Amino acid sequence: MNKTCEICGIRSKATTETDLGLMCPDCVDDHFNCDNCDDLFHSDCRRCYDDSNYCEGCFDELIYYCCGCEDNYRRRDLNEDGFCPGCRHSDEEIHAFDYQPRYEFKGKGPLYFGVELEIEFNGQGSDILISAVDNPYFFLKHDGSICEGAEVVSHPASLKWINDNFSDTWENVLKVRDSGMISFKTETCGIHIHMSKKAFSKFHLYKFLRFFRENTAFVTKISQRNQVRLDEWSTLNSDESIIFQAKRGSTSERYVAVNLQPPDTVEIRIFRGNLLETAFRKNLEFCKALFDFTAISLSSSLTAKHFHKFVVKNKKQFPNLLAFMLKLEITKMKRVPTVNGVHRKFPSERDWDGGWLIDEEKCSKEWVREGAAPPEEATPQIEEGTEIDCPNEVELREYAIPPPALWRTYYATPTPAEALAERMDESDSERPLF
Repeated sequence: MNKTCEICGIRSKATTETDLGLMCPDCVDDHFNCDNCDDLFHSDCRRCYDDSNYCEGCFDELIYYCCGCEDNYRRRDLNEDGFCPGCRHSDEEIHAFDYQPRYEFKGKGPLYFGVELEIEFNGQGSDILISAVDNPYFFLKHDGSICEGAEVVSHPASLKWINDNFSDTWENVLKVRDSGMISFKTETCGIHIHMSKKAFSKFHLYKFLRFFRENTAFVTKISQRNQVRLDEWSTLNSDESIIFQAKRGSTSERYVAVNLQPPDTVEIRIFRGNLLETAFRKNLEFCKALFDFTAISLSSSLTAKHFHKFVVKNKKQFPNLLAFMLKLEITKMKRVPTVNGVHRKFPSERDWDGGWLIDEEKCSKEWVREGAAPPEEATPQIEEGTEIDCPNEVELREYAIPPPALWRTYYATPTPAEALAERMDESDSERPLF
């Protein structure tokens, strides 16, 4: 005798009595019994874990994701902080995002630098980073903006102390790049540098803020971010008056280039994450150089051109910053710079994929030692009357940047806009930097 399925309404001889009423064979196949509550549910509500089938309510009650690796586990297998057995050790070493230790100041003030370097694990174990920061100068924090990674935070230190102790501190951290971790080629990672707010007078802070506001193109190139990411994490286009910011010593917004919300620090947020030592040092040198430059400059002299001349004059203090500026041709220099007695033409564009090609017509592929004649194309002619933005003799022999053993070819053709700021990146450890 045919009976009507109470689910689909089709008459069938092979109906089955269930908790939901009579069902035809097709509707029976479309339903399942929860392995926890044993109630009958439509297959669209099925949630699986291991070999068990759960309804949505039981799944949410019994199963939860690990706050570390984000894999699903039975709630009873997670600790009270939500970490699986494999991630519990990491949780003990990586603090919550709002963790604040008792800070220990290194070196001589009044200007101290605290660095926050965001790193993604990129499929590597967190123990690699934990081992790299095994130094009381560092601690690790979770950061909600990072995809499966952590933030390396330093205690405050003078720039001299950082440079003197670099091999025992930051050098070890930056080496996690060799293990596959990343910071530059991500959507979110950045480097935030905190500077002592007490080291600024109100007028000094005003000039410091004004430099960022009036030299946006220059600052964007220094940051190595594209305009979209810069606006997202550290905009240069705030409508708030820098006079009021300097007087109050605070900003109403956090995601601005210079964040004054921390009570004791001035936070520079512009920099893209980077695990390359020269780029990392460049960022620190930029903050110190701009601090010194704005301290002695008139308000009318807060330009990229004047800042460049200041850096050239103090090239021994800021070698990585100056080499980066020369390489980018930020000041539109008309001649080939000299680094460690080596002449070279720098690429006009940087490729996103990290590969390098060469245009024989436009670029020199030779390195010429000091005393030898540079190749003809490496010494462009300067028309009479052309203004040079820095002294004619810029010798950078004091740089601790060795010339490469081999020439690596490079791009001389346009690339996407996002690649324009990637002149000093972490894409190739063997590629010459300058």
